[in-house]
Amino acid sequence: MRHFFYLFSQFNCEALILFEQCFMYASKRLAVSLHDTVERRALLHFAKEEFAHTQAFRRYLRKESVLGFPQKSLLVHRQHRLKNIFTWILRQEPLAIMIPGAKSETYSLFYTKLFEKQFGKDGNTFTRLHTLHSEDEVHHVQFDYNFADSILAKRSFFGQLKFIFYTFLMMLFIQFIVISGFGHALKELRPHSSLWFRIKSMRRIFNWVLWSFNPYIQTRRSLKATYSQRKHFMYKFFLLGSL
Repeated sequence: MRHFFYLFSQFNCEALILFEQCFMYASKRLAVSLHDTVERRALLHFAKEEFAHTQAFRRYLRKESVLGFPQKSLLVHRQHRLKNIFTWILRQEPLAIMIPGAKSETYSLFYTKLFEKQFGKDGNTFTRLHTLHSEDEVHHVQFDYNFADSILAKRSFFGQLKFIFYTFLMMLFIQFIVISGFGHALKELRPHSSLWFRIKSMRRIFNWVLWSFNPYIQTRRSLKATYSQRKHFMYKFFLLGSL
């Protein structure tokens, strides 16, 4: 059970590191193109905070010696081709990370509350790290939506369609990299298990997360409420992908 917790914590932290790195890369690319000084400063400050988060999660993984990170990695030092695709998408459309990223941040707020309830805010290093992380994330979620809306309001209709296309493409490849990383975690947990066993295990776990895990259910409800309240037509498309 202890090994399972370490695997979960490593998978969770590495996934967050990837998201934060995408935010950093996209924010810096966007900042170069902005003429509004206030928007540019806000975006660079946002990128600075995301960099601090990646460093905190890396320090946790090294300090806790989770599976010998970084030599043994589930996501950050694997999946190079998929990460190259991420980079290509963000070069085409830096805003493509904003909506998926807001979903990830919303999810992290809800499961942090679960950890705090289960272990207490100072119950273990993992929970303390997420409690501190959530203090920034609670502000980042609205920043993501508001910034995306602000930039898109200045674009042509085709520029907005470009954003929708690359955002859905980003969502698709995020699913690929999460499934692949989760497969590596299961292989670490049961190194002699068959591929078929890992596929069945992932299917059961993903079904449980989607339909029974309360933080994800809360995230889905929060996303639907947010998308319904936003006026831009693109949120009608994202309602379809809010699972």
